[in-house]
Amino acid sequence: MYKYNIKVYFERFIEVEANGIKEAEEKALKQVKAEIDKEKKIRFEVKENELPINWYKYANEEANDIINNYRDEIDEFINTEIGKNESDENEIFDKLYQEKDLIDWAHMAADNRFIYNSTDALIEALQCIDRLSEWEETDSGLFEGLKTIEEQINARATYTLSNAIYAKLEEQLKDLITEKVTDNIINLKK
Repeated sequence: MYKYNIKVYFERFIEVEANGIKEAEEKALKQVKAEIDKEKKIRFEVKENELPINWYKYANEEANDIINNYRDEIDEFINTEIGKNESDENEIFDKLYQEKDLIDWAHMAADNRFIYNSTDALIEALQCIDRLSEWEETDSGLFEGLKTIEEQINARATYTLSNAIYAKLEEQLKDLITEKVTDNIINLKK
């Protein structure tokens, strides 16, 4: 048997006039029931109790998605460099890094992951920072001016995730460059 957490969302607040809180609750409940019966509109979000996110896997998948989203652009750039008789993988990567905004791609993939202020989001943000501590963002200047501790934790988690995505992106791109350079060398020898 599974346990489910069910959140019920309504599109607006229910305002009622009442002499006390108990009467207000009863009137609001009656109004909600009538609205559901009339409109048949209610939205449920069912979330099965789940394991914590595997942040290493998540960062790797995001890096993979970036490469897939920009695949034509990346392939064209690498092939152009190889066509210029460039065969040093690190040099090709450095040029790719300068030409394309790889860090920005990683930031875009991490943005908006932790922006809402719920207990679940805060727990996820803390788990992300903990699990990706190798890439934890330590520049406190990035968090200055944020008013609440939740905002600071969310920002630190977002930058940490972005750093991890970039690291995975760099690994995958270097592997791709090496593969293409190797294929080119083999084709030249034929």
